[in-house]
Amino acid sequence: MTSRVLIFDQAGKPLAEIDTNVTRSWVLHRGEGSDIGRGEFEIAKSDPKATEKNLQYGNFVVVEHDVLPIWVGVIDTPRKWTSTGIITVSLYAAEKVLEWRRGEGQLKVTATPGGLYREIIKRANTAGQIVIVPGEIYEGNSSIAELINLSDLLNETKRIASLTACEWDFTPAVDSKGVLVLKANWYQRMGVDRMNALEEWNRPRPGIARGHIRRAIARPLGSTGCARRRKGLTLINGWGRWSSRRATA
Repeated sequence: MTSRVLIFDQAGKPLAEIDTNVTRSWVLHRGEGSDIGRGEFEIAKSDPKATEKNLQYGNFVVVEHDVLPIWVGVIDTPRKWTSTGIITVSLYAAEKVLEWRRGEGQLKVTATPGGLYREIIKRANTAGQIVIVPGEIYEGNSSIAELINLSDLLNETKRIASLTACEWDFTPAVDSKGVLVLKANWYQRMGVDRMNALEEWNRPRPGIARGHIRRAIARPLGSTGCARRRKGLTLINGWGRWSSRRATA
């Protein structure tokens, strides 16, 4: 089963679809101490799509797959070049964007955990180009008063998730013009860790190493506000694949 790999610029405008395998990881964000998912792909320097515009740091990469959940990440350092002309591009899951969205001072907010998350996302949109929109937000639990450090929105999100035992993530969607946006989701419970692993090996192509996809299997808990997992990009006002592709669900 193959993947579809789409590249968008820092503002979410579509740039290219490339032929490569992407190694990527999914992480359950459960608060302080949780890491950001990682990924990488290889592309030949001779590939006409291996341009500075497409591989610019800060660009976004969306990976669709027939079976695995859709994945969205951002291009960042490090980058490796081999003597045989292969470029290894490093990716971080899109939640890393919150690390780069920094404000000043502190803000006192009284709200439910989901309301606090909404306020963080609102503040995150005052900097940067790609738009982050509220996705599936769990609105349960009692209101609490928190002092949010606007200069560290990623760790503040992790702290509130840890404090309230909630989980969160970013998923990709497109607007009516095909522009990528990030949907910020907040769950009461997203899934549970399993020791099992799902692996996919793809047929190698000349100049490109064999791709290996591996992810921990999480059992969705639908009764606790877990989002339905979709394989393709979603539209802001409906489900559907990006461009000419349409979802059947």
